[in-house]
Amino acid sequence: MSLAERIADLFFVPKCIICSAVIERPGICIKCQGELAEAVKPVRGVEFLEEVRAAYIYEGALRDAVHRFKFGGKKSYAAVMGDRMLPLLERMEARPQVISWVPTSAERLRKRGYDQAQVLAEYIAGRAGLPCRRLLTRRRSGKQSNLGNKAARVANAAGAFRTAEDVSGLSILLVDDVVTTGATLSECARVLLTEGASEVRACAFACVKGIVK
Repeated sequence: MSLAERIADLFFVPKCIICSAVIERPGICIKCQGELAEAVKPVRGVEFLEEVRAAYIYEGALRDAVHRFKFGGKKSYAAVMGDRMLPLLERMEARPQVISWVPTSAERLRKRGYDQAQVLAEYIAGRAGLPCRRLLTRRRSGKQSNLGNKAARVANAAGAFRTAEDVSGLSILLVDDVVTTGATLSECARVLLTEGASEVRACAFACVKGIVK
């Protein structure tokens, strides 16, 4: 981070979350809006989910912004990212009864100080006027970032989650920051459906290009 950026942070100057340019209010600047690749089509092939949508393709400067949100303490990005995800909820084929999220591990929560997916879910729920509840917990870490292929991610996610409360009959929207292979979302949905949820949909800020078809 440059000296100018550090000074801007110190005085809470609003900046673009993608390129850090100073703007009138926190958000994404006009230049970056024109350069980001939108995920126009739904994500396909994620088992156990009725529908999965993402706002953008996970690449380039946007990927760097997501990393700052997850690992760099930029919790404030949640409002900007959540605003970009709200239209996804409006385009869903059915409106959920409750919003939840893909929980991070206890280890990562201690390191980061917050669960990025939870922050996004709470913001979106507040704006949409829907309840936000912790429906899942992690049994174990289930780290996915160092696993290269879908089969490995599916195997690693298996058994990593359990329900935190009764989900019988609920129509649920799961929120996450990024969808890569969809293995984690699929396992979360499988657990929720097994425990009696009526249906599960999901939305994310970004997804990898190869799973949008």
